[in-house]
Amino acid sequence: MRLAELIKNVNIIDRINFDSDIEISGLSIDSRKIEDGDAFIAIGGFDKDGHDFATEAARKGAKMVFAQRSLNLPSGMTQVLVPDCRKELPVLSKNFYKNPTKDILLTGVTGTNGKTTTVFLIDSIFKSSGYKTSFITTVDSFIGNEKLSFERTTPEIIDLNRFFNSCLLKM
Repeated sequence: MRLAELIKNVNIIDRINFDSDIEISGLSIDSRKIEDGDAFIAIGGFDKDGHDFATEAARKGAKMVFAQRSLNLPSGMTQVLVPDCRKELPVLSKNFYKNPTKDILLTGVTGTNGKTTTVFLIDSIFKSSGYKTSFITTVDSFIGNEKLSFERTTPEIIDLNRFFNSCLLKM
């Protein structure tokens, strides 16, 4: 995806070495998972700040970085500065995966107890009615009959959009 498409509706403060025609092949907030051509989004955390890992992301092949401040990165590397990377992450994810939820009927289950059981019941009802289903719970995640796993019990927004995009492609 071209950077120009990725940044639609993103609140941008500044652009450094900006080239709107850069091709972005993936998104990551984890510098350890950067692949050649990815965009790195520097998210501040409780214990660590993603800005501290932007150089590592560049070394691993990130084509550009979204950050909240100008960083000392390799010469010519594109940086897009935003007020809050965490707040822009959903927009970036939605843009990169072309808003996959617009074509999916979504159901959410909330509460203190019984969420996973309720999801399994809903899944069974929809499947027996002829619908193709996918779901994410803290116990299991499936796209159709293919079992998936997530790193966290509550997936990051990039993981969710990737999941929803996979649902469209596989079903």
